[in-house]
Amino acid sequence: MQAGQPLLILGNSVRYLAQSAARHGHRVTGLDLFADRDAVAACQRMVRSGRRDAAGLVKVALDLDMPAETGWIYGAGFEAAPAQLHLLESLGPCLGNGPRTLELLSSPEQFFGLLDEQGISYPPVSFQRLQDPRGWLIKSAAGFGGLAVRDAVTGGPVDDRTDYYQRRLDGQVCSLTFLANGRDLEVLGINRLHAVDGNQGDYRFSTALSGFNPGQRPAQQMVEMAGKLTRALQLRGANSIDCLLDGDQLFLLELNARPPATLELYEEALPQGGAAAHIAACRGELLSPVGDRRVRGYRICYAERELVIGQFTWPVWCSDLPATGSRCEQGSPICGVHADGATAAQVERLLQERIEEIKLLIELSGQEAA
Repeated sequence: MQAGQPLLILGNSVRYLAQSAARHGHRVTGLDLFADRDAVAACQRMVRSGRRDAAGLVKVALDLDMPAETGWIYGAGFEAAPAQLHLLESLGPCLGNGPRTLELLSSPEQFFGLLDEQGISYPPVSFQRLQDPRGWLIKSAAGFGGLAVRDAVTGGPVDDRTDYYQRRLDGQVCSLTFLANGRDLEVLGINRLHAVDGNQGDYRFSTALSGFNPGQRPAQQMVEMAGKLTRALQLRGANSIDCLLDGDQLFLLELNARPPATLELYEEALPQGGAAAHIAACRGELLSPVGDRRVRGYRICYAERELVIGQFTWPVWCSDLPATGSRCEQGSPICGVHADGATAAQVERLLQERIEEIKLLIELSGQEAA
């Protein structure tokens, strides 16, 4: 796909991919649940879905007046209803893994069966209700961003179609971000991931930091896992695997078979940006990252209570900017903050300072708007 061609990007939040594709010259139509200010600025046309499910996104996409054979990229949001992606095939080529890959991943028994076939380790799982759920988590193959992870003791109802139990293990969660062309892969980097507060049962995604070194053996194991999955599923484009490092043991937690949030950490390292690298990989070309050894970090700022966004000037290190007057419910994401530095410690400190700064700016803007 040549720069300048129309491109549809849809999902829960498409801000980063839209910005990256627009920087490479694409005429982007974005469709997501938020239509944040910076997404609107990046897109030739930005549309907000009134419904918050995959079927709603697809319905709006099919009603758009798009040129014939418009390529489309999907992000997070289709895990619970991957079959919806089949309906988009009338628009033009899917630039990413096909719906059947997501359909396999949405079935826990098929996914863990695949891991068994490939000899890939993962924490113990159960597809049956447990007599004693202590020490187990309930997870959903239809979830993303940690939103569907909860402690099994207090986790509430279980959906037998997509939910499963997984033994909770201690350790560092990390991810490998990579490009794939159906056969080979190009590693972009390994990242350290943090939930909001796993010790308190809050597993929502909070922070990603590039430049994580899990040690030579675990790093090699992660590459081998990604390679096995690439060949088994003919993965294409940008993907990531999330893993748990427990001492010297590595367990695979999940495969994100679409451009992951961590792709943004490599935007500067990829000569034409992450979206272009994703598209090139879908077409068989694996682009290599170059010369960026700085640690880059991203953290989500969540609303601690219901609030209204007032008028103020957003710092340049913020992204996913809600429109003035937007109402944010308690616990919902408000925006993202970014930082980079020579070490992970520097970046984490800067991210925390910026989270506190942006929370204060939002609080003051809300008081003025009241």
